[in-house]
Amino acid sequence: MAFDTAKIAREVQQQAVRHEMLASRLSRVVGAIPDYHELTLVQLAQYGLTKLGIEPPADDEDPFIAALEYFLRGRANTGGGAGGMDSAVETHVDRYLQGRASGSMDSDTNAGESFVDRYLNSN
Repeated sequence: MAFDTAKIAREVQQQAVRHEMLASRLSRVVGAIPDYHELTLVQLAQYGLTKLGIEPPADDEDPFIAALEYFLRGRANTGGGAGGMDSAVETHVDRYLQGRASGSMDSDTNAGESFVDRYLNSN
């Protein structure tokens, strides 16, 4: 069984990128993360959950179920109530199509910043 060093190097690089992206996004919410380079990706996620006051899923819990429960809990906390794709709730897309979009992606304050980033930074 031969090792594919290119494949291993690619996987290590992908993990490093995920680590840096998570640390960057998390630090915008919880502040500076001390010595985050010394943490593994899983340890970084555990640190983030602890700082956010979220109980991490049990070791035997299915990660898909945990992810869905966290999503639904977050949706309930933001007032994202019932409604499907055909609900009468006006969306950002509706406002954009009607020429009433709030904020422009071209403005200096929003340059390169996603909607989620603007929301997280506003709180």
